[in-house]
Amino acid sequence: RDTLDCLGGVKAVFPLFAQFDQPVLRKLKESDVPTPDYSTDPRLNACVLELLGKLLRESASNQQFLEKYGGLSMLGYFLERVSPANLTLKAIANMRELVRSVKWSEPTVSSALKDLFTQWNIWVFAHPEVQHGLAREVLALAGAEDTGTAFRKLPVER
Repeated sequence: RDTLDCLGGVKAVFPLFAQFDQPVLRKLKESDVPTPDYSTDPRLNACVLELLGKLLRESASNQQFLEKYGGLSMLGYFLERVSPANLTLKAIANMRELVRSVKWSEPTVSSALKDLFTQWNIWVFAHPEVQHGLAREVLALAGAEDTGTAFRKLPVER
């Protein structure tokens, strides 16, 4: 955490989203010419979201940065541009925990609902199982009496 704070805090994490779908050069044998491998690791997005959540929980300055500059809206923008293979049930759980674990202002919680959970451009090509998981999250949030406590009432899946 301290190292990432020295590099700029949450600002250092956002460029990672642009790297998710970059090819990796691999050799099948030592004598082969490297060929690009375009496969995705679906755990990467979930891990970066978990890292982002931990940075936010442990640093008031990172929280203030995200609130001041609309960081959840930026996160939605980045997620919209990654491969649907990166969108998993674990990523949804980590997004929920990211929002749930910090006491955000009402506009920021509304931004989470609008820019992450109901931004259909992010989820339209996700696996149907992931879309169903997202629908369950949104329905649970819709049943809460107010958005400020909605995320705190949801159970955390580990």
